[in-house]
Amino acid sequence: MALTPDDTGIITASPHGSTVEWALADGRIRRLLGTKPTVTAVAVDPSQTRLAIGASEGGVRVIDYDSGRPLSELPGVSGKLSAAAFPTKDTLLYGLENGEIGLWNLGADKAVYRRPKAHSNSLTGFSVPRSGLFVSSDTARWIHQWDLATGTKTRSRLAHGSAVFGVGLTPDGQRILTGGHDRKL
Repeated sequence: MALTPDDTGIITASPHGSTVEWALADGRIRRLLGTKPTVTAVAVDPSQTRLAIGASEGGVRVIDYDSGRPLSELPGVSGKLSAAAFPTKDTLLYGLENGEIGLWNLGADKAVYRRPKAHSNSLTGFSVPRSGLFVSSDTARWIHQWDLATGTKTRSRLAHGSAVFGVGLTPDGQRILTGGHDRKL
């Protein structure tokens, strides 16, 4: 799920393959953005011109937000997408189920960095505030804090007694919020 940059809508990815934009004001469907087999993650860029979509067959596609026209596919990124975010209009941060994390420069169409074993288990999500940091979580109970520009891990912590399924970072980068399968925050 992703909030639109103008804060008026939500984009959801369905295990049944549909990607839908919803209006926050009344909960109505604004439009169907596409259908594919089992959409696993979505993200919309800050300028609301591109949408990143991952599907169960693997890989990451970037499409035009308005028309749905395919713009690119990240070469060499073949795992199942677990999380995606656009830290800037031209960069896409992605996380794969196999634990890989990477930052892709869409303007140059090349990887800024790839961390194949960033997590030892399935990556479950991440949070990317505008602080230059991001945090990621996994099914092995861990959260990691990273430097966004370099992909360098800055802190790690065992966060829960079971899988971590929700992670957030305050805008100033000072507090990490988590939710786990153990029903604790």
